[in-house]
Amino acid sequence: MPVPITAVIIVRNEEERIKKAMASAQAVADEIIVVDDGSSDGTADVARAAGARVVSRALNGNFAAQRNAGAVLAKNDWILVIDADEILPEASVAELRRVFSGEVDADAASFRIVNVLFDTPLFYSSGDCRTVRLYRRSRCSFGGEVHEKLSVPGSILPLDGQIWNYPARRMDHVFVKALQYTEVEAVRFCESVASVSEREIRYQLTWKSLKRFWKLYIKNKGYKDGLPGLVWSVCNVIGPQLRWIKIWEQAKITGKLVK
Repeated sequence: MPVPITAVIIVRNEEERIKKAMASAQAVADEIIVVDDGSSDGTADVARAAGARVVSRALNGNFAAQRNAGAVLAKNDWILVIDADEILPEASVAELRRVFSGEVDADAASFRIVNVLFDTPLFYSSGDCRTVRLYRRSRCSFGGEVHEKLSVPGSILPLDGQIWNYPARRMDHVFVKALQYTEVEAVRFCESVASVSEREIRYQLTWKSLKRFWKLYIKNKGYKDGLPGLVWSVCNVIGPQLRWIKIWEQAKITGKLVK
């Protein structure tokens, strides 16, 4: 007997993309819960029309609590985590249907995340990033805030399947999201340390950035993804640089910057 799965999607103002994500999730899940952070567009209506149960809950900057809140409402123990800008390609759907056709001896399952930039899957410059997106609610839960992490006490089943992430409708969306995340990250980082050295900031903005670009574009052969691979590799350098610039700013404001 197939293992029942509930998909949980947390959203805010995603009426343009939520329907595609839901259609993908419905291929493997018999229930979809959308946790809406006060969308001002038609996200909630689109989600309901497509068959989701929609609940309204303020995010308050805590992504882990938002995902956990959705999982608590699920009728099934197995939870699929998918975002409004993501889909499961057909090969991943087929694998899930096969693997979850009977009982699964694991607490969670991981996928490879492949970024898609303007309809070009970045198989190389995405790197070998694996993340747990399917888990037993009775055994696992999320912690953290901006970059939430799932705590899995038992075994994780590595699936061959992928989740395709569409991070940008336009390139300015990439940078707006980076600015939002890095603002919170900088505050949290400075709260967690006694001091921040100028030497560390210089290293992160120069040599560490060069190493990151070399890994994505050269070592991982991101150049094989064409111009989108180059753009993505550069974006993945700019994001961490923004983070460290904001850490520098926050350290100066709080008096934690040292030579």
